[in-house]
Amino acid sequence: PASQNTETKATIARKGEGSVLEQIDQGSVLKLPSSLLFENATSDAINQDMMLYLERIAKIIQKLPKRVHINVRGFTDDTPLTKTRFKSH
Repeated sequence: PASQNTETKATIARKGEGSVLEQIDQGSVLKLPSSLLFENATSDAINQDMMLYLERIAKIIQKLPKRVHINVRGFTDDTPLTKTRFKSH
């Protein structure tokens, strides 16, 4: 059945920005690549423009009804961290 299909139904992407909003059967998925989130590949500091974007998203989420389920996931690569306050991913 189509309702069980987990394939992406629609994808909205802003060319050059890298963020992707996908509508799937289970809800919506917002993908934010690390290249947008962090100042550079070796930094653990979040880009200030992206921090404002995340704050706007948080305000929208806070206004959603309690029955709405929000699941946040973070993924990383296996590139060793150097010059950061964290020992590993």
